[in-house]
Amino acid sequence: MAGIGRRRLVNVRIFTAAWLALALGIVCSVARAYYAFDGVYSLIPAAAVLCAFIVVTAVNGFGRGAVCCLIALAFFLIGLLSARLYYLGYTAAEIPLGTDGLLSGRVEETGTTSSGGIYLILSGAQFDGRRLGGKVIAYLSDGAGDYCRAGYLVKVRTELFSEQFFADGTLSYRAVSGIKYSCSVQSGLEAEYAFSLAAEIRNAVRDRLYSNLDEVTASVAYAMLTGDSSGISDAALTSFRYGGIAHIFAVSGLHIGVIYAAINFALRRVNRYISAVVSVTFVIFYAGVCSFTPSSVRAAIMCATSAALSLFGRRYDSLNALSLAATILLLINPVYLFDTGFILSFSAVGGIVCLKYRIYRLLKFLPKRLAGALSVSLSAQVGSFAALMASFGYVSAAGLLLNVLVLPAISAFYVLLAALTALCVIMPFIGAALTVVCAPMQAFINLMTVCGFENALISGWNGAFTASACALAFVCLTDKLNLHAAFRAVLCMGAVACAVSAAVIPAINPSGFEVTFLSSYSGGAAIISSPQGKVFIFTESYYGRTDAPDSCAAVMVGDGDDLSPYFSLGAQPSSLYIDAGSAFSWDISGTSVISSSSFSLCGTDFVFEDGDLVFTCDGVTFAVSFGADGGVYDMPEGVDIYLAATPDGANVLTADGCNFLPSVSGNLTFRLSGGNYRLALFGE
Repeated sequence: MAGIGRRRLVNVRIFTAAWLALALGIVCSVARAYYAFDGVYSLIPAAAVLCAFIVVTAVNGFGRGAVCCLIALAFFLIGLLSARLYYLGYTAAEIPLGTDGLLSGRVEETGTTSSGGIYLILSGAQFDGRRLGGKVIAYLSDGAGDYCRAGYLVKVRTELFSEQFFADGTLSYRAVSGIKYSCSVQSGLEAEYAFSLAAEIRNAVRDRLYSNLDEVTASVAYAMLTGDSSGISDAALTSFRYGGIAHIFAVSGLHIGVIYAAINFALRRVNRYISAVVSVTFVIFYAGVCSFTPSSVRAAIMCATSAALSLFGRRYDSLNALSLAATILLLINPVYLFDTGFILSFSAVGGIVCLKYRIYRLLKFLPKRLAGALSVSLSAQVGSFAALMASFGYVSAAGLLLNVLVLPAISAFYVLLAALTALCVIMPFIGAALTVVCAPMQAFINLMTVCGFENALISGWNGAFTASACALAFVCLTDKLNLHAAFRAVLCMGAVACAVSAAVIPAINPSGFEVTFLSSYSGGAAIISSPQGKVFIFTESYYGRTDAPDSCAAVMVGDGDDLSPYFSLGAQPSSLYIDAGSAFSWDISGTSVISSSSFSLCGTDFVFEDGDLVFTCDGVTFAVSFGADGGVYDMPEGVDIYLAATPDGANVLTADGCNFLPSVSGNLTFRLSGGNYRLALFGE
């Protein structure tokens, strides 16, 4: 018992401390840029770690704990500096923007926009002979010029425009991807073939799949092999997401781990050194073919760590390996920390690493294999629950069962698909075999599409309570902390209480009416949700790349001189309402344009008054204005909540005498009930 009393709360892991400190430094640096506060405040965590080092050294001497504090301090400062340098480099323009010049670069990726247009992502780009410090995304018109695909060298005269580091109230996904500039190409694109091994392999795989399979099956197979899901239809991708198994399209441990194990199995009798070198070389090369996505790099690093430790007869520590992978990725690109793929990949694997063993012990009354499969699925779900809710707003309850039933079959099918596709690339005449082998997958895709897993979604939970419940459950279940059983029981009850609160609090909305003002760095927009449907409202200066809700009407506030915000939406609604007094003169194919001063939509009455849109939902009056006149921040008489936007892109939301900046605060949702309203907080 005395020994148990002296047991340490946590076993110190240097790599884990390093990556957590690195991540904290990156967060502090990005927060400094986002909120524009003095850089001195970023050093407060460093001072706290330094104090911890002094205390630990004074109590226990200069031991492992003190060394861990010093390493954490060093990596915190590295994270702080690397993220700051990335921000400064991204926001600094190497060239004059908005002027004609010769753009050249290698096509890294091609894709299709939601409206059907083609885009290219160029790496190693130059503009008038000057090297650009980031990638360029080029949108092509129908007559842009020469045909090209991944690996081609292209050049064209065009104008470049810089991308925003922060967009829609958060870090831009383009900043995370390193896309620094954008342009439109109407004509004059010149392209020539240039050899790129990774691009050649991707193109060859794509050609073999699409020439032997139907388009839907080929797009799914291509995504499974390369991680590129851009070719999958929205309906099919949504079905897999609702089923909780869309992660099969992100090349990760499921794919790279299977390949690593297969090569080791094939070469284990030859020589363990040869087996390790060949397997690690292949998985790193495969990660390159998959464009070194965070999930593929994470899996490759963990496989390489396992191989290296096995050669030297050292014990493999999965948490240290995961921490090492995270550290390397963040040193390469610090803002990967905010990438959805990075977050989901590491949270799911972190859940498996930290929770699987204890959940397995709780399920040991079940058959061994079933308990093992359930423990992996449950631990991944607990680890990624909060991340999924934050990223997509829902978690699939069906995913727990589907992952147990489907993943073993998918793993076996993946090995067969990869091997057969490789043979088809070498010997195209055996493509018929690919058609036969993929027939079960085609049936599975059809089944996923018609099953209606949207009825099994868990959504609408309060963000703060959800995160708290996940954190408490994680601490309660993990075997990485040496906690007393009674303390674990208290944590478990706390997790249950937080989970119940997360589910109940957002449900307190009797009328079903809510209005969400969208975060944006230019203009303003709002979505009205009611039991009768949804209405999307946007000002003429809005630019947010936000999908309009399905089956809704849209209302534009402004004169209609520039409808580019409307066309930038991911999905166009069937009808667009405008002020009868506006100068609107556009003809929009597929959309009914209705000019009126007053109308009703989805249980809400709308009136245009002197250019302002005024509407009343469940007794609460809102107004949205667009104009350059002075006093746009003054609340109109009789209005409870007011959004003011100007042509230069500024927008301010006024409620309860307070001014909110949606570009900083993020989405703001107001829940309505009998003339009263409340602001939903923390992702509620």
